[in-house]
Amino acid sequence: MERKLIATSTEPDLLFEAFLAHLKKAAMPSIVIEAVTRVYKNILRQDVFLKSAKNYLTHPIRVAANYASTLEAVGADDIVLALCHNLKEHLGDDFRSIPESDLPDRIKSQIDIMTIDRSQEKDRNYLMNYYDGIENHSSGLILLKGLDKLDNAFIWVLRDLEERHWQIMFDFVCPRVAKVDHELAVYISDLTNYVISEPKKHELRNKFQSHIDKIQERENRIGVSH
Repeated sequence: MERKLIATSTEPDLLFEAFLAHLKKAAMPSIVIEAVTRVYKNILRQDVFLKSAKNYLTHPIRVAANYASTLEAVGADDIVLALCHNLKEHLGDDFRSIPESDLPDRIKSQIDIMTIDRSQEKDRNYLMNYYDGIENHSSGLILLKGLDKLDNAFIWVLRDLEERHWQIMFDFVCPRVAKVDHELAVYISDLTNYVISEPKKHELRNKFQSHIDKIQERENRIGVSH
């Protein structure tokens, strides 16, 4: 848990290079490596995206890494979708103008399905239809959503959230993920219970802050030496 939390403060380029090295070690075809690298450089590292999501970029990398490790057979489209799953939420409908060569329409349509309408996120009827839409599209898409929410849960120890956030995990996410991967659903449920525990939250916050302080100290020393 501590290592996962610390990974949220890792510099995105370093995290992406580690992810890429993992894909190469797994003998992923060159066409997959090229597609993933192209999306990272041409979309996620561009100013238009970073202005909206400068503190967010490690999240899709972690989700993509987990997705690639979870799927029995993973292709370029799977990893590109995982890297870009929140693109519409950050760019709005402008994401549709991204060239087909970088982000094919078949992936854009799945991003549409995965993008929640924030104006309705407290409406349980809307949430039921939203998660049904993801589940009905494919087992892979609901699995990706589960991993997306799992990664979100690691950050919850740093925030004070309304109860509805973790209730969504228990009511909408876990039951659907369980149909595809029972062990993952149990893990998501257990992790959610863990991170909303006040004693654990306080302990992990202190450890995370200590880690950030050490990074700041190191950067300050480097600045002085230069």
